Amino acid sequence: MRSGLAREPDAGGIHIAPTLGTSEAIDAQYQLEWLQTFNGYVVEVAEPFAFVLLAMLAWCFRTTISPGRFAHWLCAALLLNAAFRLNQAAYYWTSYENFSVYFTLYRVLPPLGLAAWLMTWRHWYQLERWRWLNYAIGIVTLLSVVLVLTLHDDTYAMVSPIWRVPLAALLLATAVAGLRKRQPDRLLTFTVVLLVAVSQFSSELSALGVTGIWFPFGIGVSRTQFAYAALVVGLAVLLIRRIQRVAANRDIRMEFLNP
Repeated sequence: MRSGLAREPDAGGIHIAPTLGTSEAIDAQYQLEWLQTFNGYVVEVAEPFAFVLLAMLAWCFRTTISPGRFAHWLCAALLLNAAFRLNQAAYYWTSYENFSVYFTLYRVLPPLGLAAWLMTWRHWYQLERWRWLNYAIGIVTLLSVVLVLTLHDDTYAMVSPIWRVPLAALLLATAVAGLRKRQPDRLLTFTVVLLVAVSQFSSELSALGVTGIWFPFGIGVSRTQFAYAALVVGLAVLLIRRIQRVAANRDIRMEFLNP
């Protein structure tokens, strides 16, 4: 095993006694366990599919939603997060991806996705005057990717909060700054940003003692999966309301110009 995973209390070794029985009984037990594994990662396919649909919606109406580059960064954030979640199912459902590839993607995709989310809300709130934010996000993201590819897993886990916690504070500061601008749907937008924060800073929340997984109907569903499900709904409502509002304003202007 990779030594970085040894910090988990249940890592390594055999934790369940081998099952003895006839080949038919063992095969039935295997199928049951495989079904549980399949059910546990169905959400990891359903939510990325929803991310892709939202990205398509944002891209099709990119000039309507925002005059800036909000839609571009939103599509990048959604697709990067979709790739990260799909990577979970690809590893546990198939044998085409080895652990080294899985672990590399597991570490590299999150900082890229987080950077895209930060840029997304910067443009949504029209905080382009914060030019320093671009450089800060770029430098921190590049640094995190380089370190994750070069440092030992234990060392990376130890130093990553040094920049992840400030990024979390920066994301919340951006949301608070936007909340004070009294834009339409500002409370809904603030809620969506909080859901993004919950999904992106899962390890920090776990360190604070927040429960990380629940078992509805006997199937494990993580806190991040719940956050992403709520995020899909909230973001869809936010985008549709923005599109409807812009379309209504255009109709009013057309009626005024052509009475």
